Amino acid sequence: MRKQRKRSRILIIFGVITIIIVIAIVALACAAKVYDPNRQLKKNAIQIVEGEEYSARFMSDFEWVGVTAGTAAFKFTPEESAEYILRGEDKSGSKDVFMEMYATDDDLSELLTADNYGGNREEPVISDFVEGSVFLTKGQLYYIVVDVYSEDKGNLDGIEDAFRFSVSRAGDGAPAELKAGEKVRLSVKKDQQTCAMFVPEETGFYDFDTDIVSKDASSGFSSVYSITAEDETSMIITDGICSLEAGKTYYVWVGVDETTKKKSRVELRCSKMASETASGICSIDISGKTVIEYTPEADIPLIINSDSDGDPDVVMYDSEGFMLRQDDDSGEAVSGNPKDFAMGFNAEKGKVYRICVDGEFTQCAVKIQEYKGDGSAPDSDTADENGETADGGEQGLEEGTGQ
Repeated sequence: MRKQRKRSRILIIFGVITIIIVIAIVALACAAKVYDPNRQLKKNAIQIVEGEEYSARFMSDFEWVGVTAGTAAFKFTPEESAEYILRGEDKSGSKDVFMEMYATDDDLSELLTADNYGGNREEPVISDFVEGSVFLTKGQLYYIVVDVYSEDKGNLDGIEDAFRFSVSRAGDGAPAELKAGEKVRLSVKKDQQTCAMFVPEETGFYDFDTDIVSKDASSGFSSVYSITAEDETSMIITDGICSLEAGKTYYVWVGVDETTKKKSRVELRCSKMASETASGICSIDISGKTVIEYTPEADIPLIINSDSDGDPDVVMYDSEGFMLRQDDDSGEAVSGNPKDFAMGFNAEKGKVYRICVDGEFTQCAVKIQEYKGDGSAPDSDTADENGETADGGEQGLEEGTGQ
């Protein structure tokens, strides 16, 4: 009898242990199922179609509506086998939103990675969008994931339509379209040039600028190599500045130097510059980067100097775009500001000079006056100590070109 009771107790204990083990196994299986990030990604991914734009908004701690915290997930099945462009854009207006994009197949094998930051530690470059291209096969399911984060998440909290995403088929070689005040990203090989198409809405001067935004952009540089009209006429471009006519089609050609990697992502930007025309003895008030087209009324030695609240600099070009001279901090004896510029040159009547003023200031008077110095500097002592000609030599007043 005692043996039977003891045996029953053992069976009961064994049964309880077995039940606990089974419950633990089931619980672990359920937990693994619930917290499987891949399963969550597939479940929460938003179905998208080619050519449509999809938007979302940031929540506290960058949680996405209906999506995993910090991540926007999309799924896409192409109707044709082709190269596709995947593009995500931050519309929040914040300056420090970092985005990383991944594209995978149905097995979540990675096909593409891209991000919106580049440059280097000293001069980081953060773009408003992340973009990449990848070949996708007709009828297959793909997932695109965009991770978003920022050091200042309060800027993004609850902003409607803070992020937009789209998939489009790559063109048949047609260039990207650039607009004033905007930017495009180009894929540039180091032994080739890539162009963007630009049609100005207004006639005037435009400033084109580039940055390499690939992840390993710590070395090498990019630049605008040339700008051509539709009839293949080359435009005069100096330090990225070019005079263009409204309504005409231009092609902006971008390249990279030999120290860059085989293929780089380059961001091309364009802005319309302020411009003025002047002649004779005059003073022009400006408040930012400006091109002044100046035509002398006589063959006469002149001095150009600034009277500003900041640190302007000046570069003078002839009508063909060749740099004649430049100056930065030589104007203290003229204006009293050690950061102002001053330089003299022998002006030729009727010749057009392009005077580009840039730098850090909010108000600046550019004064063009008759030069009455001793032939070596606008002021007899110190006004032109730092003035340089196009070849970097000391500035003088030589006949004609000012070199």
